[in-house]
Amino acid sequence: MNSKMVFDRPISVSKAAYTLADKAQENTQSYGNRPYGVGLLIAGVDDTSAHLYEFQPSGLVTEYNASAIGARSQAARTYLERNYETLDTTEDQEVIKFALLALRETLAQDKELTQQNTSVAIVSKGSKLRLYEDEQVQQFLDLLDSTANSRSRGNDDDNDDEKETGDDVKTEEPEAVTEPEPTVEGETGAAEGVASEDRMDTD
Repeated sequence: MNSKMVFDRPISVSKAAYTLADKAQENTQSYGNRPYGVGLLIAGVDDTSAHLYEFQPSGLVTEYNASAIGARSQAARTYLERNYETLDTTEDQEVIKFALLALRETLAQDKELTQQNTSVAIVSKGSKLRLYEDEQVQQFLDLLDSTANSRSRGNDDDNDDEKETGDDVKTEEPEAVTEPEPTVEGETGAAEGVASEDRMDTD
């Protein structure tokens, strides 16, 4: 508002981000002040282009092309780093689909994105902020139906590998060991002795 009154133009996205950072950083300079306890992703469009800034409670501000914050956000950042170069369009549908795929990577194995846990906000040049929630967000969730979840693909691949490994392993039955029949030496010797005595009596 001050920028509009003084300079007759809206404040730039970078100016807004760094003004907030300066205010947060002041609380880290003196004893007894509690620092801000929340980080922010600041997205906006000004006369230059679209911008995305990550604000940290310490007052650090970094500009990104794509980023994620919050619980389990590392999985989303990893997805963005690996696949950002493949995004060769600025169409709303494709960009939103790309963002939702990254967001889905942060979920537990038994969870999925739904109307209850997903909101979509669009900031673009020449239009106001558009926010989609509840039933309105379903149109974007439907974009994910044709794209297999990488986590599910990974599990299926692991199961297939286990099946193939199981098929390749042949179980060999142990060969039967034939044990020699026991011989009783005492009985054999006694029989030979009796035969000798019979021959002697005959003579």
